[in-house]
Amino acid sequence: MSGQMKKVIQSQKEKIEQQEKEFKENFISNSDRILSQGELLEEQREELQQLTLRIEDVENLLDEVSSEAYDKAVDESRRRSNAGYQKR
Repeated sequence: MSGQMKKVIQSQKEKIEQQEKEFKENFISNSDRILSQGELLEEQREELQQLTLRIEDVENLLDEVSSEAYDKAVDESRRRSNAGYQKR
């Protein structure tokens, strides 16, 4: 094999090694990014669950307050109605 051929082969070998190194680095970088995104997604899922529970708590409180207010309004209406009949 001539010296020129050895240089070409060596050059190709170096290019392949460089490409392999870049591929591995990109693969590791992409893997890290995917893992980070997965962790972020899980955190967001947990936060959404907590917010959903808070909304449910507020809805329940609103239902209770509305029911209590309605009951008081009905009682007050009855009281006034009875007071009106007693004056006659």
